[in-house]
Amino acid sequence: MPLLKLSDEERKAAVAAASADLKFHLAEKNVPAEVQDAIFHKGFINLQLFAGLDETRAEVRKAVIAEVGLDPEDGAAARVAMASLLAAWESARLQASTEEKLKVESRLGQAQRVLQLSEMAAMRKAVEADLGPLRDSEVPAKSLVATKLEQLEQGALQAEDLREVLCLEDKDIDLFSSIVEHGTGHLKIRPGTARVALPNCGEELRQRHRLIAVAWLMCRTKHKNEPCLTTDLLEAFRRLSDFVLGKHVANLTLMMGGSARRPAWKLVLSFEQEIRKKAYQLVRVREVSTVASAIEAACKSPELLNLHFVMPLTTSAEFFSSATSEAIAFPPGPPVPFQRPRKGSGKGEKGSNPRAVKKVALKTRSAAGRPICFRWNNGKCNGNCGFEDVCQICESPEHGKKQCPQKPAKAGAA
Repeated sequence: MPLLKLSDEERKAAVAAASADLKFHLAEKNVPAEVQDAIFHKGFINLQLFAGLDETRAEVRKAVIAEVGLDPEDGAAARVAMASLLAAWESARLQASTEEKLKVESRLGQAQRVLQLSEMAAMRKAVEADLGPLRDSEVPAKSLVATKLEQLEQGALQAEDLREVLCLEDKDIDLFSSIVEHGTGHLKIRPGTARVALPNCGEELRQRHRLIAVAWLMCRTKHKNEPCLTTDLLEAFRRLSDFVLGKHVANLTLMMGGSARRPAWKLVLSFEQEIRKKAYQLVRVREVSTVASAIEAACKSPELLNLHFVMPLTTSAEFFSSATSEAIAFPPGPPVPFQRPRKGSGKGEKGSNPRAVKKVALKTRSAAGRPICFRWNNGKCNGNCGFEDVCQICESPEHGKKQCPQKPAKAGAA
């Protein structure tokens, strides 16, 4: 019986419909490409369907002969192809059984979703076929992909904690926690969650957004029938980065106290997470069909902008950063001396008294033209005022005016 012949259109459609893990599995066992295409064309497009082809090797052999026409009696090449296909079926059956067990434990809260190495390799290979080769710094860690897979399978999309958005280059932290298994009362040890520091600049935030987008694209290769995951996810997260780091959020410049100020970075990160929360909520409640469209809708939401960015920015000084860079700072001006009003005592000028303390002009602005903090000079500032923390006499950042060596000693001091 000859092998099932497919047209180019049928072959392309079959390959496009097949999941990444099944493709990886068959290729790993050296199943010929034409046999793979015939299997996909018959509707066996994921690992679970292929593993359920039949119950025994003999029955699977009969099914393959009947469905795709691969008869081992046709020669050595056909016999080798059948052996490779049966080896792939046995391996797929074992992997599908293990994955199902891990999923059940994850749903019961007894263990975290575990991503197998072959599963991860298959998804990475499928994504790289579209995006090109990816560096390890551009590939999300297994923990992130496993979390997104679990959320996708349960239909409960949640905003990522940026501290848990890791790449393959990040070192895994061996953290463990214990849990009592329901029903049996057995104590089980499960791995904890590795974390990194929050992004401290715009470039790091862009990298985290790209890792999240690639993680979703990797999940899409395994769940191609999921409508919320589309091919434009990478572009959607790039637009999110542009919006958050653009002139309306992170680079918003406001004039306060004679200097240009910008929103604090912690407010920018907080607002960015609220955008992702809103986007995933829109997908969960079916208001928006895709994650990419939901991100765009969340970025355009005036309610979200006012509630989580404008109101905190305008009601609390702690959400302002210090003075911006010298490129947008005011040009320096001459320092203005601070002079106390003189009180007449009727005894002549103080300058005629040899025991009088010599007055020193206290500066209110630094040489760069920025206002100097008076409270810091008096030892009462917490360091978050946004003014220049330098001495009012010599402009040294090491001490205040009271400890300045240029301050004249009091009369009568040794």
